[in-house]
Amino acid sequence: DEIYKKVNRGHTSQDSINAIRIARDAGLKINTHIMPNLPGSDYSKDLEMFETLFSSQDYRPDMLKIYPCVVIKGTKLYDWWKAGEFTPYSLDELVNLLTDVKQNIPDYVRIQRIMRDIPASLIEAGCKKSNLRQLIHKRLEELNTKCNCIRCREYGIVKKQKIIDENIFEDTKLYRQDYEASNGQEIFLSYENKKEDYLVAYLRLRKPSDFAHRRELNDGKTMVVREVKVVGELVPTDKKPTRKTQLQHRGFGKLLM
Repeated sequence: DEIYKKVNRGHTSQDSINAIRIARDAGLKINTHIMPNLPGSDYSKDLEMFETLFSSQDYRPDMLKIYPCVVIKGTKLYDWWKAGEFTPYSLDELVNLLTDVKQNIPDYVRIQRIMRDIPASLIEAGCKKSNLRQLIHKRLEELNTKCNCIRCREYGIVKKQKIIDENIFEDTKLYRQDYEASNGQEIFLSYENKKEDYLVAYLRLRKPSDFAHRRELNDGKTMVVREVKVVGELVPTDKKPTRKTQLQHRGFGKLLM
């Protein structure tokens, strides 16, 4: 909250916690935007922030966008930077931080984006690398480790990086993960091939909290499907898959339901 106040955010962390719970209890997906390197923070605080994001049941988002703080002319932050009151991370520090973060991301989370698409010419200080995710993945490879987020395991992305046997149905099994979030119960179901380390489809099921504002969801008996998705190449709803590598409309969604 001290950092929120310093950057004039206009709300508290409790406001965020409440908003996440209300949206989740309504059956919506949760996509949090996280900005490391804000004024008042530092490397250890940022690392703690990411750890809290998934260790605390108050948060545990479904998706994540990571936008490192950058300095733009005409802002209060620009004035602080010019006065020597704010120093952005070096590229190496930022890559190290986010490499650590990606190594510890739960496998029910999808990292949607790393780095906001701001023209480098407008950034006075801070990271200007639009391929930041690629640099992080290179560091992960050097450390002989990987990120377990959904995006990094999606069949449509993984199959572009390595050759996979087109008979994807072999060794593809149903997995279940239960966890608490926003005072309710979450069940993450997924069809995955652990042998080849890729994910085919997933479903998010929630038992709402006792504070759910919708009466039809607040009877203690009702559960809500917040998301169901089959990954890979898009196949229009009026078409059928024509190749073995097209996963949609093969029944994975029906099996999850």
